[in-house]
Amino acid sequence: MKKIVYIILSFFFITCCFSCSNDDDNISDDYTRIELKSSLKCTTEYEKKETAEKRKATVILYEDKDYNGYLIYLKDENNQYYHACTLPEEYQKNGLDIIFSGTVYYPDPRVDKLDPLLGWELDITELWVKM
Repeated sequence: MKKIVYIILSFFFITCCFSCSNDDDNISDDYTRIELKSSLKCTTEYEKKETAEKRKATVILYEDKDYNGYLIYLKDENNQYYHACTLPEEYQKNGLDIIFSGTVYYPDPRVDKLDPLLGWELDITELWVKM
């Protein structure tokens, strides 16, 4: 009986050891993890509402004539748009495929009206770029 218990416990221990994995294991080898500068932070009056975990997206550059420049958006697989205020400049390329994690900020519906073309405010905390 002791042998059976020992074998079962050994099996569970080995299974647990081999099932532990790095968070980046589910990211394709086509993507390279980018170290972000801690100084990059969004300045928003919106409230933190959710944490986005490893969402695939495409970078979209939108030329805004009123702004006299480009606004940077991310469009995820669910056609949700995010205003990517912390995407490093070297990755602000139209059509670039990325995976991101970050903090999403929503407007207060009592005060602010969400413009779907502007998307949610996004503070990127992790970034992988398809090379």
